[in-house]
Amino acid sequence: MSETIGYIRISTTNGQNTDMQLDEMKKAGIAKVFIDEGVSGIRSEKPQLEAALAYLREGDTLAVFRLDRLGRKTLDVLTLVSQLKDRGISFKSLTEGISTDGFMGTLMITLLSAFAEMEYNAIAERSLKGREAARARGKLGGRKPSLSPQQRVAVMKMYRSKEWTIREIAENMGCSQPTIYRCIQSQKASKK
Repeated sequence: MSETIGYIRISTTNGQNTDMQLDEMKKAGIAKVFIDEGVSGIRSEKPQLEAALAYLREGDTLAVFRLDRLGRKTLDVLTLVSQLKDRGISFKSLTEGISTDGFMGTLMITLLSAFAEMEYNAIAERSLKGREAARARGKLGGRKPSLSPQQRVAVMKMYRSKEWTIREIAENMGCSQPTIYRCIQSQKASKK
């Protein structure tokens, strides 16, 4: 008996969750779902997708919430869909309402994959140009340092006095012990 298997992917666990995709899978009557969390669409290693592909049998269907959940590169998506078809397995995207059961579905998958890849590349290019423009204005990206330059000097004085433990220095500075260790290491390295 054939069954429909679901595959869900979220890129990061920071601010994203699988709830919406799971809800859509349930609405579609899909009980067995494989989930990759914290896995980029660009990465080729998707352990749960591999597990889903191993589970699927001839006559089954692989369903995703949206086509870009399968992958970001058009060639990767089309290769996977082709491999499924060769094994007698259908593919379905719930949001776009397309499947490989007919000629038009395969055509739509090709077009939508190309658009998804183009969108991803455009976002990446805009992000890169934004970072470059910010750097040109003297703004650095990334997290602000945990310790100010004055605090770093104080940390080194406390450390060199040998009257303070690392834990006590961290508590006094309101940061973690690894932050203190990194501060000490960077100060020692800059002296060389």
